[in-house]
Amino acid sequence: MHQLVRYPYAIPQAILSLLLLIGTPAPLAAQSPPDSLTLTATVLDSTNLLSWTAAGDTLTDHYRLEWSTSEAAAWSPLSQAPAGSDPREEITYRVRDRRPAPHACYRLIRVARGGAEYPVASTTVIRRESASPLTATYAPEAGAVRVTFRVDTGGTVRLHVYGSDQEVRVSRTVLARRGTSQATLTLPEPVAGAYTVVLELPDGTLHRAPLAIHAR
Repeated sequence: MHQLVRYPYAIPQAILSLLLLIGTPAPLAAQSPPDSLTLTATVLDSTNLLSWTAAGDTLTDHYRLEWSTSEAAAWSPLSQAPAGSDPREEITYRVRDRRPAPHACYRLIRVARGGAEYPVASTTVIRRESASPLTATYAPEAGAVRVTFRVDTGGTVRLHVYGSDQEVRVSRTVLARRGTSQATLTLPEPVAGAYTVVLELPDGTLHRAPLAIHAR
C-alpha cells in the first residue's frame, strides 16, 4: 500500500524555475564574424596557393580574395567563396593563382549579408627569378623552330608559335617526359621578324620565350 508523503514546505517558485533552467540545454550561441583571419601563401612551381580557415556565422555572405602588384596599386578580384553558417564548423578555403606576378600582394575581404566589406587578412609573395623552362631557336636551313623545354611531370603539352601580330603561326601537341624535352615546329612561309614561342601545360600554365628570325 502506497502512502502519500506530504512535505511541510513547498518549493519556492523561483528555485523551481532555476532548477528547470539548469536542466534545460542552452541554445547554441551565434558566433560573431571574425575581425581577422590568417591568409597563408605557398609557392607551388609557377603558381601561388592561398588558403585560410574560418568558422561559419550568420552575418557573413562570402569571402572575396583580391590581388595587386603593391598595396598602393588597384586591387583586382581573384576568387570568391561562400561563407558557412554553422559556427560549429570550420571551413578551409584554398585558391590557386595560376599566373602570379613576381611581386604579388593578396588581401581577403569579408562581405556581410548587407553588402558591407571588411578586410580581414593580407599577405605578400615575392617570387625569386628562376631559369626559364623554355628556350627556342630558329634553324633557317630547315625553316623550323627548335624548342627545348622542361616540365616537372610527364604528360601532353601544347607548343605554339605566335607572330608579332599575335596570330598563331603553328601549333603542335607533344607528349613530354619528366625533365627536359625537345620538339621541332615547322613554320609555313617564315618571314623575318619577332616571334613568341608558348609552352602550354595541362593545368593551363603558360611559359613564353622570345624568338627572332633574321632576314637571310
